[in-house]
Amino acid sequence: MNELNFPQSSTELRTYEDKQQKPANEKRISFTEVSNREQILEQRGSIDTLAVYVRYRQNATWQGSVYHMKNNEREDFNSELDLLKIIENCQNSTKNVAESG
Repeated sequence: MNELNFPQSSTELRTYEDKQQKPANEKRISFTEVSNREQILEQRGSIDTLAVYVRYRQNATWQGSVYHMKNNEREDFNSELDLLKIIENCQNSTKNVAESG
């Protein structure tokens, strides 16, 4: 997200390193590579698929939504910790379904 500068961060990263100096072998991502929504939404996992949409980067964390593609459900998150909890809950519920079925 820092490479794309989208969504814009509300805080500036602090470092002692020179900001202009980047490794020569670092791959740059172009915005067009990740902006093709239809192509991204066509990708499906064999067990479950989550689409994460980050709307804001405020207070040094992410805010956005997670879309459960299998159930067509949406969950909002207000921090990266919330996002990780949603992913963990999805993973646990998928394991429970696989074990019972």
